[in-house]
Amino acid sequence: MSAIVVKDCTGTYLRYDNKDHLICNEDKLDGYESGTAVNVSILRDDNCRSEGVHCAALHHYQCAEGNFWIVKIKTN
Repeated sequence: MSAIVVKDCTGTYLRYDNKDHLICNEDKLDGYESGTAVNVSILRDDNCRSEGVHCAALHHYQCAEGNFWIVKIKTN
């Protein structure tokens, strides 16, 4: 699927279907800037947790329920 990388102090997300999907293995997106279009495969995994340090703010965009794991990624 096609998605947009979104990074802010609350975490790293992939935006598609008008929702942000919180990514657990956000290190897979280290080489991508916020706003970059990518093709990805993800799986929902509510047991995964990010190892990153994040701020205690609200993310100001509608989020999908759950946490997600990137399986495969490439730049559009």
